[in-house]
Amino acid sequence: MKKKSVFATLFCAGIFATSLILTSCGGGGTSSSSSSVKIKDYPENEIFGKIPGILCQFFEKDSIFESQYDKEREKIEEKAYKTKNQDEILKLYEEIEKLSDERHNKVEKAREEKRAAIEKEKAALIGKSIPFEMEEGAWYEITNLVITDVNSDGTALITGTFKVINEERVKKAFFSYPSIFCSCLDSQGNVICEYCNSNTVKKGDENLVFKTGFSLFRDSGKAFLDFAKVRFFNKD
Repeated sequence: MKKKSVFATLFCAGIFATSLILTSCGGGGTSSSSSSVKIKDYPENEIFGKIPGILCQFFEKDSIFESQYDKEREKIEEKAYKTKNQDEILKLYEEIEKLSDERHNKVEKAREEKRAAIEKEKAALIGKSIPFEMEEGAWYEITNLVITDVNSDGTALITGTFKVINEERVKKAFFSYPSIFCSCLDSQGNVICEYCNSNTVKKGDENLVFKTGFSLFRDSGKAFLDFAKVRFFNKD
């Protein structure tokens, strides 16, 4: 009984501290009802298809589940502030634990749905060419750029082939060719993200292939909704 008493006291202290934080931050936000979670549809991307939209929907669900949990938790905490009965506080704590488990289960279910959806959609993407452009003066020229796989987390694995067009520029590289730098651009030419692809191809190799990965989950999936092409830089 003494153990329960100490535990309840600590829980009360935690609730009091939480209430101070919530008050100073202006309280929590609102969310839609847990019984009717409506997720909007997102447009397909010309290159990566439905996968950016699938990621957007997952992150939207996760945000809704978190808001619902916070809202219900705050209601329970308000009840706890008004009681001094330690047994009642412990019951309220158990309610919060149950809410936390429910949220976790909802997120895991949404995560599994996301993985299954990506697995279904990626078959149409593997081997698909990605549009690209070259900055003038580069020591290399990209000859091909394709999607080779998409991981369940939303990372698109990309394979490219290149050829050396300026041997003088690569003389200073001892064993491998210099890194290849590129940006992902949207349809308006805005930079979504930049990548530095460390080149592991040894000088003299006939098979000039590099591999990289594009994080389609950037900005909760929204960054790649309008992906258009890759731009390679004149940079060593």
